[in-house]
Amino acid sequence: RCSTKISLACMVLDLRKPHAVFSCTAIAALLALSIGLSGCMNVQDFEVRGISGMSLDLAVGAGDNASPRSDIDVLIYNPNTFSVTVTALDLQVFMEGDPVGVVDLPAQNELPAGAESVATLSVVWDQRAVLKVASSNALAWLINGAQVRVTGTASGRASIFPHTVHIDHQQRVRLEDLKR
Repeated sequence: RCSTKISLACMVLDLRKPHAVFSCTAIAALLALSIGLSGCMNVQDFEVRGISGMSLDLAVGAGDNASPRSDIDVLIYNPNTFSVTVTALDLQVFMEGDPVGVVDLPAQNELPAGAESVATLSVVWDQRAVLKVASSNALAWLINGAQVRVTGTASGRASIFPHTVHIDHQQRVRLEDLKR
């Protein structure tokens, strides 16, 4: 006999046939497995622990509409008990509170379970915005560095389960920390 939780699925089957009991049992097992796995795959947010290797080389590449790009190394901690593959990013870079660039994901990054890893990401800089922020805060940058914030979302998958996490990281970057 079928339980009340899956009675709708069992009503469709003809219970007089031998495969009907197997089908009800299979439906119940698949339902329990999917509920159990979805609880196990509760993905915790990643923790950005630092940004390094940032370059503010604002030279424009080939093409009239090209924007300056540079790579940054992001130290990420994955607190989950399973690895997560990052497949897409929607991140913005702010300096002293002003938006100055967006982050691209050049390739999928796998974040190992319970470990730190470095992901090299590509930043597309808004040249005018960076120069505006730099010119208005030049002396403060020389003395204290600039407050850099990376915020947005990262999408990925853990096994076959897709998930999106929020990322919000701030740190002060001094001129001597910049890659030349």
